[in-house]
Amino acid sequence: MLRAGVMRGGAAARPAGFGDGMILLLLNPKAYVIIALMFSQFLPQSAGGQVALVMAITTVFTLNNMAAFFLWTLLGDRLAARFADGAQARRLNALFGLMLAAVALWMVVG
Repeated sequence: MLRAGVMRGGAAARPAGFGDGMILLLLNPKAYVIIALMFSQFLPQSAGGQVALVMAITTVFTLNNMAAFFLWTLLGDRLAARFADGAQARRLNALFGLMLAAVALWMVVG
């Protein structure tokens, strides 16, 4: 990983479509954990029949995710364009490799 460069050759990947995104969202276990934690934290135990509170929490959660996904997509697209060059890709891979080694060392020491 420290010395990896730009991936060359091979078939071009098919762009992900709306259906692919829907399947990814439905099969994402983290989403279900986050939803369970969100409602267990912000919905009182005596909230039987409080549809308005459930809708408010759901709306805030959805708007937050929309903003985060938009920024993640925008920044990811810009980073991909920036690191398409071989030298830049090697620098990025070296950085990621060093970070991975640092985390491994931290786990061993800590």
